[in-house]
Order: sequence, then structure tokens, then C-alpha cells
Amino acid sequence: MNEPIKKVTSVASIKDIGTWIRASKQIPKFIAADRYEVIVPARYVRIFEVLSSPGWIVLDENELAKEFSIEYVRNRMPQGKEARAGWYFQQLLKIHALMNSDFDDDLVLIWDADTIPLKPLIFSHDERLLYFTGTEYHRPYFNAISRLLKLDKSVNFSFIAQCFPAYVGWVKEFTRHLEETHQKRWFDAILDCTDLGEISGFSEYETLGTFFVHRYIEKMAINHARWERFGEQIAPIGDILNLPISDDLPMYVSYESWSKRIEQPKVIFKHAKSEADFLDYFFNHTNESRSIIQVGANDGEMCDPIFRYLASANNADVSAILIEPVEFYFEKLKKLHSKRPNTLLIKAAASSVESIRDFYHIDPAIAYEMNGDGPKNDWAHGQGSFFRESVVHWIDQNAFRGESYRANMPRFKDAILESKVNCFPLKNLAIGGKLLSLLLIDVQGAELDVLLGMDWCAPPDFIIYEQDIARIKVIEDLLNAMGFSYLCGLSNLVFYNTSTVAIGN
Repeated sequence: MNEPIKKVTSVASIKDIGTWIRASKQIPKFIAADRYEVIVPARYVRIFEVLSSPGWIVLDENELAKEFSIEYVRNRMPQGKEARAGWYFQQLLKIHALMNSDFDDDLVLIWDADTIPLKPLIFSHDERLLYFTGTEYHRPYFNAISRLLKLDKSVNFSFIAQCFPAYVGWVKEFTRHLEETHQKRWFDAILDCTDLGEISGFSEYETLGTFFVHRYIEKMAINHARWERFGEQIAPIGDILNLPISDDLPMYVSYESWSKRIEQPKVIFKHAKSEADFLDYFFNHTNESRSIIQVGANDGEMCDPIFRYLASANNADVSAILIEPVEFYFEKLKKLHSKRPNTLLIKAAASSVESIRDFYHIDPAIAYEMNGDGPKNDWAHGQGSFFRESVVHWIDQNAFRGESYRANMPRFKDAILESKVNCFPLKNLAIGGKLLSLLLIDVQGAELDVLLGMDWCAPPDFIIYEQDIARIKVIEDLLNAMGFSYLCGLSNLVFYNTSTVAIGN
């Protein structure tokens, strides 16, 4: 008889997001549980809320573990080893998460965020918990266990197998034992008994497994089914969701960050020094079939970096999807490109989900007045955002346009119109594929929201996004985690997909 699992918990960070998008689909499919939760750093909660498969509860690690934090662990690290604090912190989080349930007899499961199940899994049978096993042996783990528990390795396998089931009461007994033995909080006992100078000096799975063997061996059993650490040997990460269940497949695979990925054929693209340099090469010097999606197309002409390329008959074969939510500018865009082939115009806004949202832009009649003493570039027509404060910010930033402009700034701010716009996620469109693809984003502060609406299982080859008020590191963290690297650009940043593009000289 299989005992029901109360909850499955994963601990993740942004580096895991590419694998996690797929794992979050597969875990509920193959592991039955009452609750699924993932614990992440506060700054990435929004990303995981949107990109995780429906049904997952995303928890802020700071709200879950109030007694210790990554800063607390970092302050305990030897000089020069502070970068490893996150690795130790996530292990403490897993132990804490195992205890964070209602009843001592709840069966809970820790599942590594970089691991994807391929077949139905069970973790109990005939009143015994089932443990997958590994072959790893790392001496510093057992040095720490000896200091912490006064126990030696007593099994001929490793408990490090990407997942770990436990009863809540077992884990609580473990932490009580540490606090009684060492007369300090359990996490302090672990940190004090671990050589934090080691790159990897402690294993939560190995430590809990050793403790359980000495207390509950009669309630434990080994699951001898095969699993694989090097997932790329089974399938590239992009193909993993399409594998049919078969006898020769392992039960699950992991895609750890240090394991080598299978290289796919890439497009060779010239190194660019600026956004203009990049666009010139993309439109004029590549033989690849190309497609673009422009989010925030405005009227298609004013300060538009791709206008002259789309207007050229030489680029008539470039497929274009242009997205603009404001009626006044959309009508101009439609007139401008009415005869251009391979072009789809969408009157809407791109966002993370389908919705209707408030949108703010300057009244076009007033925008014509806002050049002031120059330059005469009609800049105010390009201001539209989900965030009123973004439009206000740029009105303030243009105070250099002269005394008359400054005197009229209150009137300009009063001319900010609020309207309702339809929003949709870009995953509703086909972005990646056989064409060399480029996504351009100019949305005055909502760049992350647009990116979260993409289908990250089929991303474009290039992304250009405008920085609005400030450079947002979380966007770069997301792009880097998804395999994108910075190519060029200052105000408009150009990133390329390292899975599909190689940069030459």
C-alpha cells in the first residue's frame, strides 16, 4: 500500500528556471501529492509565480525561514568563501521545509529543482519509505556528520539521489537531537560542525539519511530503480517533455548546471558594437530567413530603430508582428504598413497573462507641444506604460527643454490619459522556430512582464529591450538563466540566445 504524500517541496533560484519550467509540469504529473510548493529568493518570486506550471505555491525564502537567512549564513563563511553561502543556505531551507507541515506523521518529499521525473513515482510501500540511492562518496560530508551526530557511514550507498522522503516527526527528532546534543539551535549546530571552507562540506540528504538509518532502519527500504544524473545523455532539455514513457527510460533525470549540455547547430552571427550595428547586420548582411516581433511599436516611425529596415523592399521577406495598444498610434502604424507583406498588426499590449489592464499615455494633442526648446523629436508620443509613474518620470527628465516647458509640466502631467487595454502573453504567438528571430521590447517599465509571457521552451534568437528608469538586474538574471548573453547596447540592450547563436568576429 502506498502512503499519500502530503506535500512536495523544491528549493530553487533563478539559475534553475530553465529546467524548472519543465520540472514543474512533470512533478505533479508523476508524483501524487496534496500540495506542491517551491521556495525561492524574494526577488524571483514573481518570475516563479508566472513561469511555474499551474498548481504550484511559490514561497519567499525570507518569509519561510525567519530564524536564519542567506546573510546569516554568509556572515559565518570564511573570508573568500562567501559565494558558497547560498549553497549551504538552501540545504538548511530544505531541512526547515521538511518540518513545515501540520502533523508529525505527514509524509513530505524534497525534490531537487533541477530534476525532472519521467515516470510515475512512489515513495512508500508496505509502511516503509522508499529511498533512491546514488554512488557518490565525499569525505567532508561524513566528517561533518561525525562531528554533528557522532555517527559514521553505515550503508554502502549514498542518499544523494535528487529527492528525499521523510516523515515530519523524523526530521523534528533530528533537529531536537542536534539542539540537545550541542546546546544551540539546530542550524547553528550544522554550521559549527561543518568545514565551511570546503566548497561542499555538508549534505542534508546524507546527514538525514545517516540519522534515519540509526533510528528507523526497519521503516526504510531501497528503491533500486534507475535514475540518471546527466540528463543530456537521455535527451536535450528542450526535448524532455516529449519523451514517451518506455521501459528503457530512467525514472527521472537531473540537469545540473555543471553537467555538459549537448551542443546543437548554431547560426554564426557577427559581433556587434552597438544596437545600430546589430540591426544593420541582422537586416542587411545575413542570408537566414528572419522574423521579428516588436512590442510597443508606437506609430512605427518616430524614433523607431527598425522603421527604415521594414520600409525597404529588400526586407519584404522578413516576417513582422507589430504590437501597439493605443488606438491613435495603432491607426498610424496600420496606415504606414498597409502594403507591407508578411506583416501582422495587433492592437493590444503584451503582458505575462491574458487580462485587461490600465494603460497610461500622454494625450497626443498635448504631446505635440512637448518638444519645448528642442530637440524637435516628438519624444512625448513615445511615452506609454502600465505605470503612470514611468510617464511622469520622463516628463520630469525632460525639464531641460526650457522655461516654457518647465512652466507647463503640471499641465503635461494632467494630460496623462488612462485607458483599458487588452493584454496577452507572447506565448500565444510563435516566436522561435526555423526563422532567425528577433524580439524588440519598448514598454516603459513593463519589460519583465512581457518576458514572463514568452514561451521559454521556444525562445527567440535575439532580444532587444529598452531600459526605462533604471537597469533592472532581475531581467538580466532571467535572461542569463535562460541561456542568453549580453551582446551590445547601452540604453537598448541586445542579448543573444547562446543555444542557437554563436558570435564570430
